[in-house]
Order: sequence, then structure tokens, then C-alpha cells
Amino acid sequence: MAFVRSTMKRAVVGGRKFTVLLREEEAGGYSVRCIEVPAAISQGDSRAEALDNIKDAIELYLESFPGESKVIEELGKVTGKRELVEVTV
Repeated sequence: MAFVRSTMKRAVVGGRKFTVLLREEEAGGYSVRCIEVPAAISQGDSRAEALDNIKDAIELYLESFPGESKVIEELGKVTGKRELVEVTV
């Protein structure tokens, strides 16, 4: 398996911050997913485009499922250091 670089970033949507996993894809471009909103997944040809697209995906999810907002807010209150760790299965 080829090395694929991943980084964690913070995306701000509606004044709220979300943690996203931004991954440079071997075939080109970037994939991105939100840790607090697992259904929010997107991609882009550049880092900036991928981050813009994940913000749209998060907003769309929150608009479509407003009841989930409370759960997501609680997840956002979890504090402490976050670390990206790769495991092999």
C-alpha cells in the first residue's frame, strides 16, 4: 500500500468548530471527513477546495437533521489533545 498523507484540521461552520481528517489521495486531490459528523464526507482537487466542500457537507447535514445538532454540540465540548493514529488491521 502506498503512503497517503493525512492531517487533522479544524473547520468552522456557522461559528462552530469541527475536526476534519484531510487526506491527500494517491490518485490526486484530497478526501476529507468530519470526526464529529461521520456522515459528512467530501473531496476536492486542492486542500482549500476540499475544506470548503466539507463545510458545505456539514452545513447540509445539520440542516437536514436538526435533531442531531444537540449530540454534535456535546461532542464539541470534549476537550483535550487530539491525535491522529494509524492502525493496521
